[in-house]
Amino acid sequence: MKKIISAAVAAVMSLTLLAGCSGGDKSANGKTKLLLGLPGGDGLTPWKIVENFKEANKDKYVVEEDTSAWSDFTQKIKLQFVSKNDVTPVFVTDSMQAISFGAQGAVMDLQSWVDEKIDKTLYNKALTTLTDKEGHLWGVPHGLNSIAMVINKDIFAEKGVEIPTEDWTWQEMLDLAKKLTFTRADGTKVYGINYTSNITQGWLPFMSAVGVQPYKDDFRNSNLDDPKVKDAMVKYRWAIDEGLVMPAAELSAIGGAEQAFANGQIAMALLQASSIKPINNFAPDLNYDAIMMPIGWNGERTCIYVPNSWQVYAGVSEDEKEGVLAWLEYFLSEEAQMIIANEGSSFPCMIKALDAVTNSGRKPEHIDAFYKGINEYGLTLLENPTSGTTRSVVDTMTSKIKAGDDIDARIAEAHQTMQDELDYFYESNE
Repeated sequence: MKKIISAAVAAVMSLTLLAGCSGGDKSANGKTKLLLGLPGGDGLTPWKIVENFKEANKDKYVVEEDTSAWSDFTQKIKLQFVSKNDVTPVFVTDSMQAISFGAQGAVMDLQSWVDEKIDKTLYNKALTTLTDKEGHLWGVPHGLNSIAMVINKDIFAEKGVEIPTEDWTWQEMLDLAKKLTFTRADGTKVYGINYTSNITQGWLPFMSAVGVQPYKDDFRNSNLDDPKVKDAMVKYRWAIDEGLVMPAAELSAIGGAEQAFANGQIAMALLQASSIKPINNFAPDLNYDAIMMPIGWNGERTCIYVPNSWQVYAGVSEDEKEGVLAWLEYFLSEEAQMIIANEGSSFPCMIKALDAVTNSGRKPEHIDAFYKGINEYGLTLLENPTSGTTRSVVDTMTSKIKAGDDIDARIAEAHQTMQDELDYFYESNE
């Protein structure tokens, strides 16, 4: 199975993608057709931005949208890269795919364009977070889906527990989770904390809190044999073994962490910014707040954020290129960033627009806990050319550990699998 997965990744990596072309051409009325890759449609991208761009450029472009589901869209883009024909010229993808596509040569380096067209002082560091070690910028932000801890203030009051301040620590957070786990008189179980087994809301926060990551610094070798990885997984499993985390089956039956938190059955939940809208919809009167991620056992704070990004196909036609870059410039404009601030499921990267979110009165009260630590403490998802494959190795390891498997055995298994994947990948692309 390892070689099948790795061979597929290596095959895509070995393609010469720059020779392809996008599907743009002139329409019958002389306007350039411009296709925007918008996976998830208006559930992910405020449609007002698209409509405004269309109206402002109606004499130049015939704008169409591909709104396929996220997972389907990513697969479609990969197949278009292979065929080198009718490739969507500009599209949204996650940061790990973005770095991988950049390493393939499949997308444009946007560094010189940003330097020329965008005033970088108006944005937080997420604007250029997809810059690789050679200085190539493989994408610009679509939105910031950052993480924070949300807390049910009524549950804290119910148990007489003081709301923590921003200088709280990971150990204090777990200690609070124990105090906040209890059964009400009506038999309802309340769980003190919730987190997942995936990278963003699971293993990366715990690993970062002890000062370790699953790769060596060059991303060429597995670092899962570092003793700190076991330390992170022991700490990760402690709350589960103590019964402080809602069991997966119970969580699924309720409808997921957002619904369980909105129902008042979870006191604290490590969630991404995209969860705010569903929680506010499920329970508009919920008395809850957000706190920036705590200080780790290593004495450092890490604020993880997912910079879903716009990428431009390297083989974009000359007819489309002007329109594609005009679209990106508008998306990063104050007008569009303010629309994201008011309507988006994630956050803008323009500082002024983030200030507007902070002062919007939208729940939670301290909504800025999701993004104010990005410049100082921000960490993305360890993006590297292999992360699409190797990340799943750590996801699987953590999922098994969460289910109760032996920690040492699962780490040893994942370390070997990770190293095999890395070796095969790099050997196939030397």
